[in-house]
Order: sequence, then structure tokens, then C-alpha cells
Amino acid sequence: MTDRITSVGDPPNFLVEQSEFSVGNPCFIELRHLRCFDAVARSLNFTKAAERLHTGQPALSRTIMQLEEQLGCQVFVRSGPNIKLTNAGQVLARQAEKLLRDWDLAILSTRQAAQGMAGVLSIGITNATMMGALPDAIAHFRSERPLIDIQIHELAIDEVFTHGRAMDICFYYSRSPHYSPGVRILEGEPMFVALPEGHQLSSQNAIALPMLNGEDLILSLTNEPFVVGEGTTTSEALGCRPRTVKCVTNVLTALGLVASGFGMTAVIQPERLNIKGVKYIPLVPHHQYVAHLTAFWERSSDNPVLPHFLRTIGLRHSGARIASDACAREVRIDQFESE
Repeated sequence: MTDRITSVGDPPNFLVEQSEFSVGNPCFIELRHLRCFDAVARSLNFTKAAERLHTGQPALSRTIMQLEEQLGCQVFVRSGPNIKLTNAGQVLARQAEKLLRDWDLAILSTRQAAQGMAGVLSIGITNATMMGALPDAIAHFRSERPLIDIQIHELAIDEVFTHGRAMDICFYYSRSPHYSPGVRILEGEPMFVALPEGHQLSSQNAIALPMLNGEDLILSLTNEPFVVGEGTTTSEALGCRPRTVKCVTNVLTALGLVASGFGMTAVIQPERLNIKGVKYIPLVPHHQYVAHLTAFWERSSDNPVLPHFLRTIGLRHSGARIASDACAREVRIDQFESE
């Protein structure tokens, strides 16, 4: 038998009720009875077991006698200084080892959960967020805290402030969003135009949006930087007057249509997108066409895992920056409008 944790407080009594599977009267067995029995069963020596448990031998002997009295049978055969397990004791030794191991694991898991070392973290994402720096942050957090179950939920941009409230934290990209006090910008990603390699603009070093007047555009419904809000025309939202605008369900579909010559779209992190037949050209001016990775979470969250994850992405639970070189910065805008 292997060693295990012994410095764990005793829980209330275990009451074993009489049933068709039990014989005799109900017995009241405490966890300390099992720990004392286990120590003696491992060493087959009361003196060594008492030393291991930091107790006196007479107290240990009384505890074993109480256990045998509650069980209604002997678990040890004593012959002078030598002791051995009875048949009943051998059965109990196997079961006690499993029970104590499970109990120690339950204590450890509970403490880890209270400290944010174990538990569940639910993260809401939109389509574009998994094309930027967020996957690296999640991978780093998973490597640091492998006992945490990270649950990823895909959301449409208009679900972030509705369905997303049921999650611990949500991420989305936006060019010019309206913020609530619970929203923080993490970092900006430059935007690129994705267009067919043979397109007349494919030789340009940079593209300004007015150059896309009269072109066919393909947008994903979750392409947050170009979300068209209520009361906003497509041309106002895009900053150009395209000939046609086709909406698809995700960025990869949009890029497939670009490669097929149906038009062009806007993306971030083109180095992560290896689509044959597509060329990526930066949008200018660079300071204006930036997609901001943005985080939203409820300040009332009591999940102890969340503060640890926020530190991974450079924020405290309050939303304040952790260090001066962190990429996160607090946004102090009180208005709130869902997109």
C-alpha cells in the first residue's frame, strides 16, 4: 500500500444503516477510525502506526477497539507484539484505502476549486476572435492550470451582451463599439483586405477603403469590425460604396469565395490564414483601421477561476491594468449599447 495525506480534519460520523446487505446493528464509524485502522494495517505495528499518526499507542488501541465494536468483528489478530489482519480486516483494508484516497482527493479538489486552481471557466467567443491572439492566451492558461475545465461557447456578435451574460467572460472584435464599464479593450489588430490574386488591386502595397468603391464585398455575419448597426447603411459602416455586399456565416467561407473570384473581404492576422489564391493587403490609414480585441464580463462574478484568467490576459478583476507593459488598457466610457 502507498502513503497518502493524513493531515485532514475528521468529518461527521458515517452511519451505516441496517439493510439486506448488512448484518447486525447499525454502526457509527468516523473517518478517524478508518485512518487509524489504515495506519496499523500498513505497518502491522501499533507503535509505528501511533508515531505516524502523532498519537499515543493507548489512544490508538482504544480507537481500533471502538472500530471492532462498531463492526461487530475483529480486524486484527494479536499475538504478543505481532499482529496480522483477519479475513474481515483484509477486506476492510482494501475498502478503507479506496475510501481514504477518494476522501483526500475530494479535500484537495475542493481546496483547489476555492483557490481557482480547479473548476470550470466558460468563455464566449465570436468567429473572428479565434483568428487573433486569444487562442495563444487560452493555451497559456490551460498549460498553467490543467485542472480547470475551459468551456468554449461560440456566439454571434449580437449575442455577446445577451447570451454572453450567462458566461464568465466573452470576447469579440470591434472597430468603434460602445462600451459599458464591464468592457475592456485588450489589444488592436491591423486590418487587411483579402482579394483574389489576379485582381487589379492585388499589386498595391496598401488599400484605402475608397478604392473599393464599385467592388463586390463578402462579409461574414460575425465579422465584427464591419458590423452594420441599426439605422446604419452598409456604405456608412464600411466606409466605401461597394457594388454588392454578400453576407456569409463565417470568415473561412468568405475567404473561399474570395479565392473563387466572387469579391473581397476584410480580415486580421493574415499570417494565420493560408488560403490558396488569396492575397492580403493592409488597409490604410493604419491607425484608423484596427480591430480591437475586447473582453466583457460581469463584475459580480464569484467564480474564483476568473481573476486568474484575467491576470493571464493582463487585467485585474476590477478591470485595471496589472503592469505598465501589459497590452490591456481600461476604457472609461459609461454608455452602454449592445451591438
